[in-house]
Amino acid sequence: MCIGSAGENLCSFACIMSGNHHAAGRTGVGAVMGSKLLKAMVISGKKQFSKLDDHKKNILKNYTKKIMDAPLYPVFSKYSNSGFVKPINKKGMLCTRNYRQTSFSGADQIDGT
Repeated sequence: MCIGSAGENLCSFACIMSGNHHAAGRTGVGAVMGSKLLKAMVISGKKQFSKLDDHKKNILKNYTKKIMDAPLYPVFSKYSNSGFVKPINKKGMLCTRNYRQTSFSGADQIDGT
């Protein structure tokens, strides 16, 4: 995991990057690392995982089934939250322009579907 120049310069939306496609940054955690003069972190090793007993396996299996049977699961699993931009906008719940407006004229262009 590492930060770039945004994190080093304490930019409020700096990300922590992991690999080429994974970023943690909604809250500016890259700036937190930068404030501690921490450029990168490497974690390596092997961890032994204990085996789950049958009872725990059944609990996990049932929980996973409930998630996958939820009516909106197909949309969430394919588009995440971006699949709901248009419907939320139509309901007047897509806050934009620093919450001064409740809809966005370009919602169709940014909807994940």
